[in-house]
Amino acid sequence: YRAFIWAEKPGTYLALLSEGCVSYAFMTGPDAYFASGSFIMDMLPYLEPVMKVPGAEVLKIPPLSGPEADTSTVLLRQSPVLVLYEDFDGYAEGDIPKGWEAEGNCGVSDGELHMRGNATCTISDIELPAFRLMMKMSFLGVYSSSARARIYFGQYNPENYYSIDIYVNKIALTGCTNGTEKTIYEEATYVSPGVPSFLTVEVLGLSVFVSMDTLHVIDVPLPSMPEGRLVLASEDCHLALDDVEVYQLFPEELSYENVSFMLSLSGLRYTPLTDMDPRAYDADTIIMTDGLYDSVAMLLRLVEKGSRLVVLNGLGLGAIAANLSISYTDEVVIVNGILVEGELREIPAFSVRGVSCGNTDVDVIAYFSSGEEPIIPYAFKKNVGSGEVLYLHVQDYFKKLLEPGGAKWKFFNGLEVLGSVIPGERGFGEQARFPDTVKGLVELEGDVELEMKSILSGEGAAFSAVDVDIEPGGPSVEDVDIRIIEIKGDVLMEAHLPSAKLGGQRGLPCAYTFVMAEEGGELVLKASRGGSIRVDIDGLGQFDIRDAVLKICSEKPMSFYASSLHVLANGRTSFENVWCHKDGAPIVLKGTSADVEGVVELLVRAADVHVLVLEELELKGDIRLRPEEPMSLFPLLHVRWGDLLLGYGNLMALTIAYSLIATWLIWKFLSERPYEEGRIDLRTP
Repeated sequence: YRAFIWAEKPGTYLALLSEGCVSYAFMTGPDAYFASGSFIMDMLPYLEPVMKVPGAEVLKIPPLSGPEADTSTVLLRQSPVLVLYEDFDGYAEGDIPKGWEAEGNCGVSDGELHMRGNATCTISDIELPAFRLMMKMSFLGVYSSSARARIYFGQYNPENYYSIDIYVNKIALTGCTNGTEKTIYEEATYVSPGVPSFLTVEVLGLSVFVSMDTLHVIDVPLPSMPEGRLVLASEDCHLALDDVEVYQLFPEELSYENVSFMLSLSGLRYTPLTDMDPRAYDADTIIMTDGLYDSVAMLLRLVEKGSRLVVLNGLGLGAIAANLSISYTDEVVIVNGILVEGELREIPAFSVRGVSCGNTDVDVIAYFSSGEEPIIPYAFKKNVGSGEVLYLHVQDYFKKLLEPGGAKWKFFNGLEVLGSVIPGERGFGEQARFPDTVKGLVELEGDVELEMKSILSGEGAAFSAVDVDIEPGGPSVEDVDIRIIEIKGDVLMEAHLPSAKLGGQRGLPCAYTFVMAEEGGELVLKASRGGSIRVDIDGLGQFDIRDAVLKICSEKPMSFYASSLHVLANGRTSFENVWCHKDGAPIVLKGTSADVEGVVELLVRAADVHVLVLEELELKGDIRLRPEEPMSLFPLLHVRWGDLLLGYGNLMALTIAYSLIATWLIWKFLSERPYEEGRIDLRTP
């Protein structure tokens, strides 16, 4: 129960539901209170209500598979992609960057973009529902009290948009529907004319965050998801803009989270990894969201060598769609099914924007349908070398899931149909079991051996001021920086540490466990049977390591994140809180603090913020339970004794209680007097 209300990551929760073969959730008011920070509260709207009574409800949970530590299918959680940087240097006076569209008095001057009066400038042809805009701006002239700089986003047309409006005395978020503007939120601030300010606008689908210099100004939800272009504008002012950066963001609800649901509902076995992981692309099947990438050549090379690339357009059509010649059409229709090889699967009815493909080498393998009639392509497939690319048109379905109200559970369950076209190994749990769990830190001392599938440190897998040795035939250098660029094939990764601390983490998928080695240690990567390791050693360049061993050593503290972590420790192990079944220990441990002198072996299935969900846990040796410090109840209860004893509402009850106590005291006193007198008489000679 505690693991369920502590889990904050979707992957951890799916793993728990899968292991427990949970079919129903019984939720009461106290449950909701204690689980307020957990992912279950985000998941509740997606579950089918079965029964509801005052103060409680029962919700149905469909069969689910959960993410696993090591599979042949990898789901990538992606990092922001830089799609535009403009410093306005090298332009002639009055020019506009190539691809930008300007109206009014707008042009480059002295390495800045100047906008005077009422002017607009559309940034290239970028339409992003999730982005980060960073730029330097300053008011060089203010012509009226209503003067403002505007950043339009989601500008579907001139009458439908959102905008961030920057005045000299406030910043506001405005929404416009059918030509009618409405202020959603505003915050008082002060922008000094003539003084450059650094502005950051971050839009994550259904939320927006704005900061000016170091001040957080806006952090509010959006009523609907933005759709449209990004436009800079001035009204009754003279603006100067510089160093404009635009990043495409991959919010979890539009890329990682909904795709996780698709895979779990369809029973696929998968492992979630970040795209910074040097082993992220070493899989038979790679599942990712399309984006505005500079190049897709690396991905296509993987496919040519035999990988399967599954791409979803949760954020719209991107670079991979362009490579396949997939584009939008003007058609918008209502569909209610998926048609795959003549088999019809029903889904809830919704509106979908049409797509088409101009490449004859690309096949349509599934359609959105209305009844049994195929209407719009859903899944495209292209064979490339020894592999294949599968492209899924999920954008409008994902957006429908995020709309407020309605029977969301129907669309949630429909994700199983959308995911059924993805090939891979499938299976649901057949026997319910609750996994062993650990809350807080695990401290290991003695002989600590770690095995892991991959590793993250710094930007990717980078280590500073370490000793590096490549055997045989490679360099052996001290106090250098090294970055592991890529790991492929048969590569065994180990760590030998005198001590370590294990814990959860917040910013990465649940596959990664945080490892801190305060006394340093040694990382060993062994490449064999065609496996390879590509590294970059500062001052020496890049090395491709095959049939060799890479050792990274440090006597200084080091920390990293390990996926598919297996631990074998012989010495002293301390658990802050551990739950362990009897098959893993001589006694059942239920959330106790414990020290183990002996051998501890564990395999992490999912690492949450505060909880580790274990695939296995075995404790051998002397197990000692640490007593908790006794705690006074009175400070916890915060009893107001004056109100309790003298409160008008309590007088009647207290009068009866005092009368009973007084009667008991009198009876006690009288019953003891003869005994006292008799005792005196007996002692009298």
